[in-house]
Amino acid sequence: MLASTESPKAESIALSNKETADLFEYKMIGRSANQRRMNVIIIGERVNPELKIFIMAGQHGDEIYSRKATERLISNLLKTRAKEFPSICIAILPDANPDGSHKHSRRTASGLDMNRDHIRLKTPEVRAIHSFISSWKPNLIIDVHNYPPTREYLDERNYAYCHDILIDTPTNLAVRKRLEQEELENLIKDVQLDLKPHNYRCARYVLISPKGKVRHSTYDIIDARNYLSLRYDTLTVLLEGREPLVKDAKNEIERSISSQYFALLSVLKWAKSHTLYLSNNSPHALTYNEGDRIPIRSKSVQSDQPFKMNFENTLTKEIEEVALPINFSSVRPIRHIKLPSAYAIPVDKNHIIDHLHNDGFISERINDSKLQRVEKYLILSSKPPKTKDDLPPYAAVIVTEEEQDLNNYEIFPINQEGGHSLALLLEPQSKFGLRRYDFLDLELVPGLEYPIVRCVSS
Repeated sequence: MLASTESPKAESIALSNKETADLFEYKMIGRSANQRRMNVIIIGERVNPELKIFIMAGQHGDEIYSRKATERLISNLLKTRAKEFPSICIAILPDANPDGSHKHSRRTASGLDMNRDHIRLKTPEVRAIHSFISSWKPNLIIDVHNYPPTREYLDERNYAYCHDILIDTPTNLAVRKRLEQEELENLIKDVQLDLKPHNYRCARYVLISPKGKVRHSTYDIIDARNYLSLRYDTLTVLLEGREPLVKDAKNEIERSISSQYFALLSVLKWAKSHTLYLSNNSPHALTYNEGDRIPIRSKSVQSDQPFKMNFENTLTKEIEEVALPINFSSVRPIRHIKLPSAYAIPVDKNHIIDHLHNDGFISERINDSKLQRVEKYLILSSKPPKTKDDLPPYAAVIVTEEEQDLNNYEIFPINQEGGHSLALLLEPQSKFGLRRYDFLDLELVPGLEYPIVRCVSS
């Protein structure tokens, strides 16, 4: 367990130039829409680390306590010279949305939710984060947030969340490096054990709809937890700290900051003990090659058992166990495809090509006249999403195989970092794909061929 039982405050530390150079590196990774700096502090072993861990907070600018927790972590890692974590390099972005935090607004200056922009990449802030991750290549990402303790369904029954920390990991089934149920439970148990001396509570992240339907985090890939894990083959842990129930209560504010600080230390300690699992050479990570099946559509599955969790009774202030009967406890795949060797995109679809290049995908051109074996989709039927940015509904297709000249195509091979995620982005039947975004001009027209073709080995 963590040694200290007191919650250290963030302090300014006077350091000489030599000590500063030895302890940390200060790096600007980009600027916000309003040209505010996005600064990362890199602490620890920077020459040949066994693990590289990236911590970011403040994607939502109004989540002040998550920012303060990471600032406290920076201060105290420097103060202790990061002795608890030898051979680990830790990069911390305490304010991912500086425009939002300046105005105490959840969204960016452009009015966008950063944590719903990790596929779309419209915000310069998210693009800067992706660029840093792509170049720095962390083994673990920790995405720090705050969550409101009240929900409509709970309010009506005089209940509120009582857990100081909620944790989750990727739930999309195509993520290569993710924790299975038992592994996730063990992570949560480790954090619970470390938080127990401080009387802080921890559980798995759970969402409750106004009708009382319970599920864990979304399996869509629009958020950091799923998409960063999918795109960069890097486990991303979601760490949500409870906002104060009484906004101006100093003890609740300190509790929120302190619990997140100690939870961050606990996850760092867990990472240290799971170095092999998190390393790039981990034998536990799934691998995808041409011909492998990959899930592109999934659904939540309702359990026949109720969901049970402790909540605070807002009238009596007591902690009570509550059973919620509508429990979507797991996710199962409902559609697979076999991976091609590459996806070929017509050069006139420049919006899609530029978008994939902006996301760091590598492509090539074929300059000879040799015919290539490809698979094409004929669209039989398709419906537009019900709402803007909604998950695409199912499309009916017929697959045909032929040989074709691909001189006028940009070729994106799957044998690159995160290349298997191209299937989720580009397949016409994918529930998570780019066709949900109008600006990419990827509409499905019944009776016409889908413009993107699959390259297959002969």
